[in-house]
Order: sequence, then C-alpha cells, then structure tokens
Amino acid sequence: MDTGATTHLSPEWSDFLELWAIAPWPITGVGGTTISAIGVGTIPLSVGCSTHLVLDDVLYVPAATVHLISVLVFNLHDHLTTHFDASSCWITSPSGTMIACGKVAGHHHLYHLSLSQATMEHHTLIISSNLPTLETWHKHLGHTNYRTILDMAHSHAVSGMPLDLLLEPPTCEHCILGKQVCTHVPTVWEGLRATRQLELVHIDLIDPMSVMSCSGYLYSMNINDNFTGYPWTIHLKSKSDGFSHLTAWELSIEVQTRKHIGIYVTDNGKLKSTTMCKWYESQGTTHQFMAPHVSAQNGKHDCLHLTLMNKAHSMLITCGAPPSFWDEFLSTAAYLSTLTPSSSLHNHTPYKLWFGRKPDISHLHKIGCQTYICYEVDALFLFSFSFPLSFPLHLHLQGPFATPSST
Repeated sequence: MDTGATTHLSPEWSDFLELWAIAPWPITGVGGTTISAIGVGTIPLSVGCSTHLVLDDVLYVPAATVHLISVLVFNLHDHLTTHFDASSCWITSPSGTMIACGKVAGHHHLYHLSLSQATMEHHTLIISSNLPTLETWHKHLGHTNYRTILDMAHSHAVSGMPLDLLLEPPTCEHCILGKQVCTHVPTVWEGLRATRQLELVHIDLIDPMSVMSCSGYLYSMNINDNFTGYPWTIHLKSKSDGFSHLTAWELSIEVQTRKHIGIYVTDNGKLKSTTMCKWYESQGTTHQFMAPHVSAQNGKHDCLHLTLMNKAHSMLITCGAPPSFWDEFLSTAAYLSTLTPSSSLHNHTPYKLWFGRKPDISHLHKIGCQTYICYEVDALFLFSFSFPLSFPLHLHLQGPFATPSST
C-alpha cells in the first residue's frame, strides 16, 4: 500500500485478469529514475473468505520490483477507507467493517497486505491490443531488423509508431532467403566524413539484373549523400543513360538544397568517360575514383547497395511478386531506408538529417496488403485487387467519363 503512488502497478503479467498492451509509458520514481509500463489491465483481489476487490487501470511494469496499490486511487474509486499507524495498516468498508490488514515489512518499508488475508487471483488470459507488433513494423519497414525497430521506438526517432511489445517476434524465413551473402562487405567507414549536405556524394552503377523489369530497366544507379546517408535509386535501361540521369538529378537536388556538390566518388570503370570528366570540370566538382575492380574501397556505398538489395529480395519473396518487379521493390527499399535510423548517423534517420525534422511513418503498410481504390464520376466504381507495393498506383481511365486529370 503506497500513499505516494498515483496508480496501481504490477511486474507480473499473470496477476492480470485482463491486460491490454500500450506504447511504452515512462514512470518516474525516486531520484528521477524511470521505468516503462507496457500494458494496462484489471487485477482481482480475494480478501478473506468472501470479499473480492477489483483493481482497475493497473499498469503492467515488468521492471518494477514490487506490487503497488495506490491508496489515493483505492480510496477514491473503490469508496474504501485506508488507515495507518506506525507499524500496520487496515482497510475498512463505508460501514466501518475491516476488510484487510497488513504490516510494515521489507527493505522498501512499505505497508504489505498480509498473505493470509489478501492474495492475488492468477489468470493466464491476455487480451492483446490492436497495436502493431515488432513483426508488423518489420514488414512495414521493408524487413528492417528487430533491434533497429526497438531502438527507433525507445529513442522516438520517428513519429506515428505505436508498438505492442508483449509478443516475441518470430524468425522471418523471408529474410533468411532474401539476405544470404557469399562475400564480405566492410562495415566500418574509414576516412573523413562530410561536414555538410552534398559535400561528398557516392555513386555506384549496379551490374545488369538477370531479368529485365516490367518498365524495361536492366541497371540501377545508387546515389548516397555521405553526410546525411540519404539514398536515391535511379533505374536505367542502359549504361549510357547514367550520365543524363545524373546531370538531371544534380540540377534538381542543387535547386532543392541551394548547395553545390563538392566531390563525387565512383568506381574506375562504369561511370568513367571523357564527357563526364569535362562536365565535372565545368561544374567545379571533384571526381574521385576507386581502384579498378576493388569495391571494398567504396565500402559505405556497397553496404547501402547490400542493404537495399536484401530488403528488396525479402519483400519480393514475401508477397510472391514476379522477379520483373525488382525495380519497384528497390525504389521502395530506398525510400524505407530514409525512414530507418542508423548507428553511423548517431541513431538519426537520413530523412531527419536531410529535411531537419522527424519522419512520420504512420502511413506505412506491409508489402502485399490488399488495396481498394474508389473513383467517383457520374457513378462509383470500386476496384479491388492485391498489389505488392506501398506507394500510389495511378489508374488511367478512358472513355466518356475520362478527363485530362483522370489518374
């Protein structure tokens, strides 16, 4: 029995008759220390032989070391009266009948209800909430590892991320299949880091895919800003398209940020040409080459490439999409990576470092979810289908109801 507690709490889930998961709720204790409640529910108490009490709105706090009954809540909501003296306490009904009693005990110096008169009724029923679980966010974020998701929730790196922590996440078979590797990619960045946006930009052209995409692409060019870690993925139909797409990207990004690109880092083969060298000189941009056929020198970018391909493979396997959709999944993986914190960025997201604000991820859905699209003109047409991607699908309508903006 605690006069200082503002709510009941228990560290044992088996105490609860009903239990709902909640987002981690910090509870401040003595000395400013905090522990988190991850559930709220109801605990029944059997007092004596025939008296039963029900504690409502009890917080489930696994890190707590004691069960606490808030005297304030107890007296206010249950219309009972609690009495104390130097060594004992007792609870009386409105009529003055004593219901339970206890004594000061333990190193916490709290008033404990005697076990002979007050015992917990243990139940194993848990009512889970509708909050997303670790597995749900794992799929929403393109098969990001569970540890990263927990860190995101605890550090509040993003908004719009409720999380149910009561269920253990299962092993993801799709990750096992989609993230297999046979070569080692360096995970430690060596050398100086950039100090501003676009000071150092990494570019890598991915080798041709084994299948052509539905849009006719065979190549993909990954661009990564060293300072923010923000990735872009540009798909190409041929290697020769790389230069024109890169110049268009540079113009767009410099207008957006009002900053000039300082150094490009590329390999010594795929993007090396006389035309590109002249263009770099005209722009006042430095072009740094890696040693030929030594991708480890661009380890940071290779790690990004590996991460994007792993996510894309896992998402593709999850929903059973054809391999020709690889370009769409790779673009989705790049977008989801901007919303995921990285230890190399001090647990910030690339989105926050690039735009200066935390991303909101409440709009995300798992890859492969069923989608319904409504389009209203003179009548209402309802289209129902399964689609593997999490970004908008454009419908082009023709006929008497079509307009130039009918998408």
